[in-house]
Formats: sequence, C-alpha cells, structure tokens
Amino acid sequence: MTREHFHDEGEAWDFEQQREDTDWMFRDLKGKKIAQPGQPIDLDIQFIPVAAGANADRFVDALRRAGFEAGSWREDGEDLVEATARRAEFSIRSIWGHEKRATEIAVKHGFAPDGWGFSDDEDG
Repeated sequence: MTREHFHDEGEAWDFEQQREDTDWMFRDLKGKKIAQPGQPIDLDIQFIPVAAGANADRFVDALRRAGFEAGSWREDGEDLVEATARRAEFSIRSIWGHEKRATEIAVKHGFAPDGWGFSDDEDG
C-alpha cells in the first residue's frame, strides 16, 4: 500500500519521499484502525524492474540473504518481486526499517518499490 512513487533509471532514489509516503500510509491505516500499534504483521513489499538488465533471481537471492522471505513471478511481461518480513511490528519505525532495507537492495539490482501491504501474522 503506497501512494504512487516513480523513479527514472539512473536517477538517485529519493528515500526522503519514500519515507513520507510510508508515513502517510501508516497514519492512514492507523486512523482506519486496520491494525493496532505494536501488532505483529507479515509485511509484504512489492518491487518492479526499472533498469535494463534487472535480474529478479539475483534480487530475490539478495533479499533472502538479508533475512526476507522473497519470491518472484511474471506479470504483463515483467518479473515482479515481493519481499516479506514476518512478524514485523505495526509501527512506522518497523515498517520503514524493513522497507528501506529492502529498497536499498532493490536499487542495487535495478528494481524499485511498488507498494507494501500486510496481513496480521495469524493469517499467514
């Protein structure tokens, strides 16, 4: 879940804007009582390829080495990737920490975040 955020190949990633988007979404979800602060969630972060030569397999491997569960699938001719942080806390600090870490890996592999969402970990 995120507001739209785009990135042009070769442009430095705007972590400040991404953090603002994440903060906005967190406040929105908190206000709607989608989850309670501190509640454990399985945070899913989706990524799209943005650079020529982006390799989903290498990106998934790097995410797994960093402690995420990760996988890829093909949709509309693109390799999409999802990273999951199990039992993350529903807090801006936790969500942003996982999202930033995964995005740092993504940028190195030619991917950019396309949104995040979650289920409470009892669903998962």
